[in-house]
Amino acid sequence: MKQFILIIFASITMTAAQDTTQVQDTMQKAVKEFVQSDVFPQFPGGKEAMAYFLNKNLVYPSAARKQKIEGTTKCTFVIEKDGSVTNVTIKESSGNELLDQEAVRVISKMPKWMPGFKDGKAVRVKFDMPVHFKL
Repeated sequence: MKQFILIIFASITMTAAQDTTQVQDTMQKAVKEFVQSDVFPQFPGGKEAMAYFLNKNLVYPSAARKQKIEGTTKCTFVIEKDGSVTNVTIKESSGNELLDQEAVRVISKMPKWMPGFKDGKAVRVKFDMPVHFKL
């Protein structure tokens, strides 16, 4: 079970492990759809804390596990001006409804982030995030 969780942990944090330039480029592309912020939103405690949160809260659906179903669900969500996570939707399905529902559930459960800022004012920022399910 721990190996399974560590695989999910590593898969989810793959984007966080990219070099700074790639992460900033990815974040800037996501931000362009809403507003170009000066300061990007951050999960409280940073990337490591987000990886820990996902590791603790993501539950591989038992029916999908029994059928050995794997996949990646790409979700889109908004970090609001107050840091809350809203509008969690599936941008690209894994092909399995159970995996998609779990990805949406765990992202929706995230605590408030530190919001993004533009010209000293909090702004809404849109993010894309893949959630990998691998046995």
